[in-house]
Amino acid sequence: MVSFFIYPLKTSGNPLFESIMPLVLTIITVLLACTYLKSIQKEFVKESILIG
Repeated sequence: MVSFFIYPLKTSGNPLFESIMPLVLTIITVLLACTYLKSIQKEFVKESILIG
């Protein structure tokens, strides 16, 4: 969804677009992983390693 809105920034070799997309993907991944791991009641470390 974010890439749809910032796609106009994507021109030939635009460093702003190339910097924003990995940052957005990292933030979304961390938020989803934290949300998932909050529901884990046991074997927290094992589950963290498996999704990592």
